[in-house]
Amino acid sequence: MKWPPEAEECEECGFHWSTPVSEAIDLVVTTTARYPPPAELAAPRSARAEGTWSPTQYLWHVVDVLRFGMERLWALELAPGSLVPSWDENELAAFRRYEDLSAEVGARALAESVAAWRPVAEAAPEQTKIEHPEYGTLSAADIIRRNSHDVVHHLRDIELQLS
Repeated sequence: MKWPPEAEECEECGFHWSTPVSEAIDLVVTTTARYPPPAELAAPRSARAEGTWSPTQYLWHVVDVLRFGMERLWALELAPGSLVPSWDENELAAFRRYEDLSAEVGARALAESVAAWRPVAEAAPEQTKIEHPEYGTLSAADIIRRNSHDVVHHLRDIELQLS
């Protein structure tokens, strides 16, 4: 995804890129509470479309998004102006073997990640920036909105598979 996005909202999930930071934080906190229970995430499914993950794999991806997001928010405070690395979500999924990870553990990891991410997001310095090799200069608002978008967007991905 290009940063900043060219469209005002995500065409797939409807996330608005101008969402106020406080609302973006609330979206992370409230949306994750709406993620399906582990038994529903792990239930056998029919064949998925090429290039999509299972509901449990999306859950683990969101856990990683929030963990990396928290590290990027820390960088704003502890290493402003620093370069944060890019990461390939598919390579990480393969390395971590998302397909073998438990939905029950993923649900716990998500709850813990949200609990840890929230105060870091709320305390992130607004004026400092970090550099990303693909997206350029990022502020706390940029990082928080990107994290919020991923949480909302992947809940939609999960719901589409469960419907």
